[in-house]
Amino acid sequence: MSNSPARTILGIESSCDETAVAVVRDGREVLSSVVHSQIQEHAAWGGVVPEIAGRSHLRAIRPALQTALEEAHLTAADIDAIAATCRPGLLGSLLIGVTAAKSLAWAWQKPLVGVHHIEAHVYAALMSLPEWQFPYITLVVSGGHTSLYRCDSPLKLEQLGCTRDDAAGEALDKAAAMLNLAYPGGPSIQKAGADGITAHLREDRRHISDGDIDRLMSSLKVPLNLEMAATEEMLDIALRHKPHAACIVPEKREERTTEGGLDAAGGMDHLAPYVKALADAGIRVSLFIEPERRQLEAAKSLGAPVVELHTGAYCDATGEERELQFRRIADAVQVTGELGLECHAGHGLTFDTVGPVAALDNVRELNIGHFLIGEAIFSGLDSAIKRMRSLMDQARSEQSA
Repeated sequence: MSNSPARTILGIESSCDETAVAVVRDGREVLSSVVHSQIQEHAAWGGVVPEIAGRSHLRAIRPALQTALEEAHLTAADIDAIAATCRPGLLGSLLIGVTAAKSLAWAWQKPLVGVHHIEAHVYAALMSLPEWQFPYITLVVSGGHTSLYRCDSPLKLEQLGCTRDDAAGEALDKAAAMLNLAYPGGPSIQKAGADGITAHLREDRRHISDGDIDRLMSSLKVPLNLEMAATEEMLDIALRHKPHAACIVPEKREERTTEGGLDAAGGMDHLAPYVKALADAGIRVSLFIEPERRQLEAAKSLGAPVVELHTGAYCDATGEERELQFRRIADAVQVTGELGLECHAGHGLTFDTVGPVAALDNVRELNIGHFLIGEAIFSGLDSAIKRMRSLMDQARSEQSA
């Protein structure tokens, strides 16, 4: 820092859906910071509506300015310069902040500085450091921007890369809207009770697309489990994205959904290189298999640390046949413990069938998708997930009591 007298800056930010005003001394000390959030105003629309944002800034800017000065115990005479976000952002929102800043600069006879607000994010990360040791590599992750910068000085930045389309916050909001969850998306998905998201990218792309995987990977705060066939194309996609986990599943073009478990025992030579490549990339590998000892032993031999037991036959059966199929699952779960495999289960589980499977001691995770989406049509996804989670927790609690 220079030895020149301390400068006190009044800063205005209105690039999107928050009206923010702060007073900062000497580029380091925050004397006041006032933020007016518009979340409730945009919630009904599932995302930021530019016209609503602009009008909200117009209402909030004057009170925010007044409060910022009061909290800093300063007047206009104490301000040395005014700074305002001029780009990037929503045009109508930027216009409110810039117009307010220009008006104050003219009325108070103060210098006016236009600020690139993404570069300001980078500077904000520097403010708390006692000493600066350039260069820094800085990751900016916000609602509308995800960028990587090389920072050689507070005013010398080079963008190294950025997301092609949506940033983290935007993708979460869009995912939540598709799932009938509230805005903003991130907290809504987590509050509903889901511990992770499983996405099956099929070779024919009948359900989700490559772009959906792009958006999920750039936005989710919960782990992503990528279901995939053992093909070179799917392996390349998995290695490019590096999800938390990948579950290898069988896939037939003519099937409506996955209709059975993977034949790990009969396909070890084919599966081995895929399991190894995924594991070497730090991706947790699981195999979707039938609840049979030979399949479990094959999974162990292949080096897969996780198996997901196919529960479809149990869910489709009734009466004594369902009891028989459940016994197969329970026996297989016990074998996973003997082999040191982490046990997951899924396929076809409903409110009526989830309890007994959830109560099995070694079952760590249940993957439930189609049923929840179907229920969401009638009750909303938030309600469906919460009810399913409650049934799982109740079954586990009763089993441990």
